[in-house]
Amino acid sequence: MPEAAAAVRAILEGARAAGVGPVDLRLRGEGEGAPLVRTLASYETYFESRAGLWEILAYSKCRFICGDVGAGRAFEEMLGGALPDLFARGDWKAELGRSRERLESLSKSPWDVKHAPGGLYDMDFMLSAACLRRLLDSPGGPAPGGAFEYLRAVGLLGGDDPAILSRAYRLFWTIEHAAALHGIPYPPLPEREEFFERYLGRLLGGSLPGAGTFLERLRSAREDVRSAFARFLEAIG
Repeated sequence: MPEAAAAVRAILEGARAAGVGPVDLRLRGEGEGAPLVRTLASYETYFESRAGLWEILAYSKCRFICGDVGAGRAFEEMLGGALPDLFARGDWKAELGRSRERLESLSKSPWDVKHAPGGLYDMDFMLSAACLRRLLDSPGGPAPGGAFEYLRAVGLLGGDDPAILSRAYRLFWTIEHAAALHGIPYPPLPEREEFFERYLGRLLGGSLPGAGTFLERLRSAREDVRSAFARFLEAIG
């Protein structure tokens, strides 16, 4: 329909002009054939009948930014009422582990800081799961150090875990942003790995404790995150 196409163009152009980044409207729950606009009732039906655990985790971070305030608040209230109960259905910890394993299968590089074990998704899953268990009000936004501290206070993380996780979170996102700033694909292609070792070593070497190459210390940081993730899953119950 011409009206729908015009609306899509306006959304994409507006996002690009605002520097929000690419918006892929194909990534709807039911794919490209799904409606562009849903009612609250249709969202509730979708969550109850079709949504996977990874979608429930993703929607736990959904917050109103702009538009119709009443609709935005009603959507947030619907999510707050529905998602925690859906998350707790069945063996959610086993499904959480399976979801994480599927993402790990996408990791094809020792430089990966997103999908790899101990990457950003480990921390993202921890924060979202804590929200859905009603232990946190928010996943923590771009600086979740306070959320990690709270999870330690309620016994879900160990003594040094908040500092380890906060440092890794900042570092991993800085690596991703540094690559994007230079227009270089990340994780790097094999022929670019030597450049990244030098570049990231100079830029961020001080952010990684320990000895060895930058890549070796990056691997150690991911191992620390994965250990904290395992402690969290064991403790959350």
